[in-house]
Amino acid sequence: MAHGQFLDAITAGQLEHLNQKELTDAVRASQQRPLAGAMAWDPKVAVDQGPLVAATLAVWQFARWVELSSPGAWTSKQARCALSQRRHHHQWYSR
Repeated sequence: MAHGQFLDAITAGQLEHLNQKELTDAVRASQQRPLAGAMAWDPKVAVDQGPLVAATLAVWQFARWVELSSPGAWTSKQARCALSQRRHHHQWYSR
């Protein structure tokens, strides 16, 4: 879903790339692969695809921020799980 939305935004001229070398290299080396009835970036290429995957997910998240930040978008169990994951993630990075 994020992959398709990212490509749609590029095709529509809604994204601008500011020439970050890592992202440029990832885009130039990128390949697509089928994933669960959709397409995704293929991680099995010679160049680190991390910058491209991060940009793809950032576009997807930004496009959905209103939906995802709305009260009631999460059940209380999902909210507790998300909060727990954030705390764990923060603890892991702050070591």
